[in-house]
Amino acid sequence: MVDVTNEALQMVKNALKNFKTDIEGIPESVKNSTDALVQEGHLKVSESEQDVFQSEEIINKLTKNIEILDDKIIQMSGEIVRIENRIPAIHQQIQSINGQRRTLEMQKSELQSQLANTDDEDERFQIQTQISMVESRINQCTMQCSELESELHNLSSKRDTLKQDMNSAKSQKTQCEMKLSEEKNRCNKLKSKLERLKSAFKKMESDASAYVAAAKKFQSTASSTAQSNASAIERCISSIEEYENTSL
Repeated sequence: MVDVTNEALQMVKNALKNFKTDIEGIPESVKNSTDALVQEGHLKVSESEQDVFQSEEIINKLTKNIEILDDKIIQMSGEIVRIENRIPAIHQQIQSINGQRRTLEMQKSELQSQLANTDDEDERFQIQTQISMVESRINQCTMQCSELESELHNLSSKRDTLKQDMNSAKSQKTQCEMKLSEEKNRCNKLKSKLERLKSAFKKMESDASAYVAAAKKFQSTASSTAQSNASAIERCISSIEEYENTSL
């Protein structure tokens, strides 16, 4: 009977030792699992932060493009106004010069008539000299008109080109503004998602730490209890062995 009791106590003692060994690995296993979860959480937060950063970069780029287009539109608009103010002035100059030329043509015609009606050499020489001077002034007027008409043509072409470029810039600006509005909405959603992730991660990190602490506490308490029970069983076994030896 004593042998049976001793054997049973030995089996319980071994079971307690095995239990103690098993629970000693629990805290590290729990820590490894929670560390993996925390690392994955860090990665998700980092990815979300990168998404927000990239979205803000797109917003900054679109905003800068809009500012550049605005400057171009203002510059082109000012140049168009300058050209459109210059064109009427050129028309007036051409009209004025043409009026002078018509007057000179009339003077030339009168001088030629005088030249045809005189036989005096000195008078003819003077009239011919005047005709030459008038013709020179007529040529100057013709050249001035030609230069002004060329300038007028160039300004009209430049104005038309500027209007086309300005309309294109306005269209680009409208597209950029639409994209900017869409990207701002997207960025706000990404920021909201990031805040939720950070909040959830912070809670998870806190809960994981508490979980690891609880596992360590459980291991410590269970190990201590198992050790105490094993010691009690060891004393019982010793008492039985001492009894057996005394009986003998």
